[in-house]
Amino acid sequence: MHSFLEEAINDGIDVIVARGANTKYIREHFTIPIVDIRISLYDYVRAVHIARQIGSSIDIIVAHGDPITEVPEEFKAIGQMMNVTIRVIEYNDISELEEIVKESRADVLIGTAYTNEVAFKHQRSCVLICSGDGAVINAIYEAKYLVEESRKKRLKNELINTFVKYSNSAITIIDGAGKIVSFNKVAETLFGVKQQSAIGQYIKDVFPDNTLKDALQEEFENKSIVYKLNGTKVIDNQTQIRSNHKIIGAVSMVSNLSDTKKAELEYNRKNAFKNDYTGFSASAIFKDIVGSSKIIRTVINEAKIFSKSDASIMILGDTGTGKELFAQSIHNHSDRSNGPFVAINCSALPESLLESELFGYEDGTFTGGKRGGKEGLFEAANGGTIFLDEIGEMNSSLQAKLLRVIQEKEVMRLGGKKILNIDVRVISATNKNVYCKDNSTFRKDLLYRLNVLELKLPSLKDRENDICEIFLDMLEKKDSSVCSEISDFSPVFSVLRMYSWPGNVRELQNVCERFQLYVRSGERRDEKAVRQIIIKSIGEERLLRDILERYHFDASKGLEHNEAGKEIITELKRTFSYSNEKLASLLGISRTTIWRIMKEQHLLT
Repeated sequence: MHSFLEEAINDGIDVIVARGANTKYIREHFTIPIVDIRISLYDYVRAVHIARQIGSSIDIIVAHGDPITEVPEEFKAIGQMMNVTIRVIEYNDISELEEIVKESRADVLIGTAYTNEVAFKHQRSCVLICSGDGAVINAIYEAKYLVEESRKKRLKNELINTFVKYSNSAITIIDGAGKIVSFNKVAETLFGVKQQSAIGQYIKDVFPDNTLKDALQEEFENKSIVYKLNGTKVIDNQTQIRSNHKIIGAVSMVSNLSDTKKAELEYNRKNAFKNDYTGFSASAIFKDIVGSSKIIRTVINEAKIFSKSDASIMILGDTGTGKELFAQSIHNHSDRSNGPFVAINCSALPESLLESELFGYEDGTFTGGKRGGKEGLFEAANGGTIFLDEIGEMNSSLQAKLLRVIQEKEVMRLGGKKILNIDVRVISATNKNVYCKDNSTFRKDLLYRLNVLELKLPSLKDRENDICEIFLDMLEKKDSSVCSEISDFSPVFSVLRMYSWPGNVRELQNVCERFQLYVRSGERRDEKAVRQIIIKSIGEERLLRDILERYHFDASKGLEHNEAGKEIITELKRTFSYSNEKLASLLGISRTTIWRIMKEQHLLT
């Protein structure tokens, strides 16, 4: 049996299921997990029931340590109930079994297969004790669980070993007694000690000055130690290893401090600067700008040309025209596309906070400031682009500091003395007329630095058919099924073209959101229904006021004094389907006049 088990274990079995003496033997000679098929009290009762048919005195022979020996009172009760005498006899070794069988004076014996063999040899009656099906099934389930746990543990160990083996850090792991259990090649090179000389040894014997053994103390707190090793600055991160709230070991990871700082700088460079007012990175590209009108294509081409220069760009445009969309696209089209894109709205922060956000601050500069200080946006944007939105809102004192940063390409944190060189491309944006003579708050010298290249974004109303194209693109992205449900968008487009869109693309986005909700909540999709939905989405009063303002309608003077009176009535009638009475009331004229104009314009049905 021994050689058979050795072969099976070498083949990779995870657990053994056995019973009785076999279980004892395997535990004594092998370390593999073993599941014992236990014989239940019910199994013994069944065997006693068979044995009593042979004789009234019964000896149950079991191996030493069998759980059944711990319940003698139960066997006494079973014997009284079945009117038999039961005695439980233990043996320590198989060699004792034959003598026990020979000396037994019972009418019948109960035992395992080997006991039955010995009894048969000495012509003694013996009943085979068998495990019930339930015990076998339970043992198999337990073995299955042990196999799964064993494989999980093996996988975990493989992952840990792989991490330790291929890590760029020198890793030393000790167990709860302070012995080194893992020591990778990097540690071997760094400390000049061979793996085979370290593993299995107490860390205090291999490295007398090493403090990792302190991590096995209950009061230890994870720490990082910086020191010089062979003339190189290193950082040693030491951590306890705990399991079920017990300290079972500790790990030390020693890294080159310069490599750590480089990695940190690279992380900051890639992730830029994050807070509530800044963008994370530039996600937009020029293809994201929807529109085929000549005016927008001209601006896009101009922006592409500007992107190849490191000169400062000022983007001018009304609210909602897409200034940040253009700024991100310029960055991603430039040679700085792999660098950070940091955006901040200059009107969103008070003066004191904006200054610290832009230029950073040193430790102790402010009460409640971040410990260790904080880098500013210009530092975070180093190697990339900084986008200063609503630059026209910046106060004059900050403008002076910003001018120096742009001129000198260097920045100093608040409360600091160290000057940091920076390489940042500045894109600014404003919806204010910073050239206006009345606008004396904006420094002209800063303006000339910011506005080396100027990009003027057109308002939505000046972009011909782009309004309809952008609306459809928004709706398709929002809910493509709505686009397929509406067969004719011409009523929608005709209303969209009437409106002046003072909020530009941002307002169009809001209208698209409302339109999708109204379409989803209604059942009709005919031309009249769709027209009413888009009017409702824009806002009937807003659209009416916009149309009247476009025609310079003055309610105090009435329609009689407006040269475009006929056009006003025609447009309002076609757009809103107002009754003659309501039109007359809105425009301050008689219903007869309304009727006459409608007849002339062929609007009567």
